[in-house]
Amino acid sequence: MSKSSGEDLVATLKMHVLAAMRDLPECAPDGKGARNADIERRTGLALPLSSQNNYITWSILSALGADGAIEILLPPAAKRGRRYRLTRVAAK
Repeated sequence: MSKSSGEDLVATLKMHVLAAMRDLPECAPDGKGARNADIERRTGLALPLSSQNNYITWSILSALGADGAIEILLPPAAKRGRRYRLTRVAAK
């Protein structure tokens, strides 16, 4: 079965986000990680909608986490804001 155009688009977005993360020092495997909004600005995926709330970027980052390409760093219980960094394999 061949991939749909939607699956191709998701794969392209994943590659785009990974490429942008490779250019952010905080996204290195030993870095502190970057926030969703920082990655969104770097990738140009922000949409000028008041209700969008970073969902496109968050969805792609979640998929990359499920793929094992990035680490999702959870904040301490009292704080907000996940951070994202590359795994050693994805950093290459």
